[in-house]
Amino acid sequence: MSKLSPDSIRLPTPALVDQVMDALAEFGATHTGFHYIFLNSQTSPRLAAAAAELDAEVIARVDGGYALRYPALDPQRRKLYAAITVMMIKALLSLAASSNGTTRPQVLAEVKAVLSNYLDLLGSYDAAARSH
Repeated sequence: MSKLSPDSIRLPTPALVDQVMDALAEFGATHTGFHYIFLNSQTSPRLAAAAAELDAEVIARVDGGYALRYPALDPQRRKLYAAITVMMIKALLSLAASSNGTTRPQVLAEVKAVLSNYLDLLGSYDAAARSH
């Protein structure tokens, strides 16, 4: 999975969402264990611990990206938004992963639309925080 750079985190919302979701979909397709851990399909305490560790790492990375993209957001609220984003992606990727080959592209397109709208909402929160 490619890393987001400070430049890519500032891409227009649709381009950023495309980059992130396409990278997640590609990584999941080439790393079979990723979906089991990331989507919390654990069957053992060891996998549950690995999933919790992965969740914390991904949330921290999203929070770091949000700090760059939305610098006026309160850090506590920003971390909450990062956690919501990660959980939303996990739930929607689970739906995409369970879709058949015909509907999977449609599901991914809808996931991208939902995520784009959420990021635009966060952008409006950031703009409001800047104006105060």
